[in-house]
Amino acid sequence: MRARHLPHSAADEEEEDDGEEHEQIRLVETPDPVAFPTMDDGKNIQTVGDLYNGKFTNSNGNHFHNGNSFTSASGQNGYPQYFSSKENNAGSFKSDLHKIFANKCKCTPLKWIIALIPILSWLPKYDWKSDLAFDMAAGFTVAVMHIPQGMAYAMLSNVEPIVGLYMAFYPVIMYSILGTSRHVSMGTFAVVCLMSGKVASERVTHYSTVPVVLTAMGNISNTTALNDTTNYSSYSTNEIVTVVSICVGVWQVIPKRNTGPCEKPEAYHASITYIHYVFESQILIGVFQLGSLSVLLSAELISGFTTGSAVHVFTSQLKNLFGIEMKRRSGIFKIPLTYWDTVLGIKAANITAVLLSCVTISLLILYNEFLKPMLNKRIPFPIPIELITIIVGTLVSRYWITSDKYGISIVNHIPTGLPDAKLPPLELVPDVLVDSLIIAVVAYAISISMAKIFASKHQYKVGPNQELLANGTSNIFGSFFGCAPISASLSRSLIQEQIGGKTQLAGLFSCSIILLVLLWLGPFFVTLPHCILSSLIIVALKGMFMQIADLPKAWKESRINGSIWLVTFLATVFLDIEYGLLIGVLITVASLLWKSNAFIITEVGQDVHSHMFVEKTSVSNMMADVNDVKILKLTGNLNFSTAETFTSEVNNILDSNLTYLQRKRSLELSSGKKLKTSAARSQQTFSASTIILDFSSVSTIDPAGLKAVREQHDKQAKQGVEILYVGCPSSVFHVMQHCKFLKYIGIQYFFPNIDYAVSYVKRKGRSIADQELIEIFPDN
Repeated sequence: MRARHLPHSAADEEEEDDGEEHEQIRLVETPDPVAFPTMDDGKNIQTVGDLYNGKFTNSNGNHFHNGNSFTSASGQNGYPQYFSSKENNAGSFKSDLHKIFANKCKCTPLKWIIALIPILSWLPKYDWKSDLAFDMAAGFTVAVMHIPQGMAYAMLSNVEPIVGLYMAFYPVIMYSILGTSRHVSMGTFAVVCLMSGKVASERVTHYSTVPVVLTAMGNISNTTALNDTTNYSSYSTNEIVTVVSICVGVWQVIPKRNTGPCEKPEAYHASITYIHYVFESQILIGVFQLGSLSVLLSAELISGFTTGSAVHVFTSQLKNLFGIEMKRRSGIFKIPLTYWDTVLGIKAANITAVLLSCVTISLLILYNEFLKPMLNKRIPFPIPIELITIIVGTLVSRYWITSDKYGISIVNHIPTGLPDAKLPPLELVPDVLVDSLIIAVVAYAISISMAKIFASKHQYKVGPNQELLANGTSNIFGSFFGCAPISASLSRSLIQEQIGGKTQLAGLFSCSIILLVLLWLGPFFVTLPHCILSSLIIVALKGMFMQIADLPKAWKESRINGSIWLVTFLATVFLDIEYGLLIGVLITVASLLWKSNAFIITEVGQDVHSHMFVEKTSVSNMMADVNDVKILKLTGNLNFSTAETFTSEVNNILDSNLTYLQRKRSLELSSGKKLKTSAARSQQTFSASTIILDFSSVSTIDPAGLKAVREQHDKQAKQGVEILYVGCPSSVFHVMQHCKFLKYIGIQYFFPNIDYAVSYVKRKGRSIADQELIEIFPDN
């Protein structure tokens, strides 16, 4: 009997701008379906084509009928729409390509500008009555935190403390305009500042012979009264400014000024150029929509890296805490060598600096650990303990413990006013190319991680590529005013969120407070001791050091994740920051490759209570086999690297199953019993066995993997074993179609899920048994 041809459907998934998926259905022809009787009536013929039209009966005998074709790509409600004819395929590429570009380009210039500048979309909708007070309070509080943190973290970048305030002003303005996160606080961040300072310190001897100082108005002047060095063969801390930025700015030139003996301050020029180059790289990454590459930086990698970087930050502050002079170490094992230098130079420590450091750290710890939890219950706003600390420290150093009398190192120079915008030269670009990329990746990964955390908590969306564009543009804008690279700060962001900040307007309010400090209050902090700023940094590192607790948790959940954390941390501490990040990324990529090549085959049985098909390994004591039907679930990627694993695993399972069937048939033949009933005859026929391969968990497949499946199909066919294929995802099915695997095997062997395949096997077995009964008893 010849079954009728039935059209099928094909779904071509297309991703729209809003992220929603829409299916485009095409009707196509399929090979001749196999005809077989239904379970209810041997006269009514039901074909596989009926299955695709929504008419089928499951293994429990329940009828399915749906007037429409199956359109589910997952195979849960129906068979995926994969089938397409050559005629349709021949002309579909151009039309599909045209539709993709048409959908992507459905925007006017105005819409494009609004999408590029988010403030144009949310500011007109701003709720001035309910949100303004919260944003003002959050902005003022964050600005108070910016002052001590900016001045302290600027030292990590080897720049003047005033630069930290510039970083809290210029880049924050730009981020408030272009950023999509409502709660992150941009500005100084310890790890990024440390990495920038490292690049500056390593290149300091290459470009400068006379130390220079950047004044507030952008002038470059000579000085010998610098923070901690008068070595004319290397940079001073104020020369570098923004050498180690994560920005990718434009390559432009700063007009030269007559600055006396230092006609061309190469150090300062090098710093500014480096910043601009990094900023420009970030911009390009954002424009080309590469922000999703941050997924390579896993939570374990970031945790291990930032914890290791905290060790570098802590170590870099030892000289200020003890008031001693130490040579600057760089390269592999610089952390152990720095501690060795500290031990050797401890005899020359400044007792006054040590006492100030101990008192400051002790008071901060006492407040944070004991007083702060109690005060938070009674006071609705946080007490700015860091700001109070630097104010008190400045007054003490000015009127009591003076620098001239006790020899402690102080800030010494804080200009007033705003710096002029200047353009950097290009000659230093080749020297900072690699380092700028590393810093850009780290800064962005930290910023986007925090942005996603707050967005998930408050149920709004952040755009990874827009965030990258905002970060890069903010750094470019800031680099014209001498800013070092910026990133999001966890402590300030948490405060902004806890105070009740609603939008990016909180950042603009914060900038207004910083502007007042820059214009009038800056010189007040001239006598602030460096040891107090270092003490603030040390106490602020507690959160990073507490991430060590992530290691046991990660190790318990996954040995691989735990190894990523541990190796990244150790490499960062003992080798160097960039080596730690690179090794962490390489290990992460290697683990992904290893996981992607892991191919698992598990047996599936039917739950005795719910009759659902689940893996035997999950609840093996409740599983039951389906009458000589062996169901195997394939999990992973079936490609050239896993094809051999597939073959060996399937052979092990099916060969043992074949041995069982052969032994069973031998016993039946030796008994000499002739089957006289339909049930007995059906049972013997059904013992020929059927193998069901569940492809629902196979992500990808390549021609080498298909070759292994085809060889297995041929091998089992010679043994009288029929193989059925169920749950093939769209990507897998398309490869099968293009490699002509469907034509070779036959479309009748493919089913949307296990339930349909089992129903097919049972009906086919009953049909064959009935036909054989007619042959045995023709007159009955």
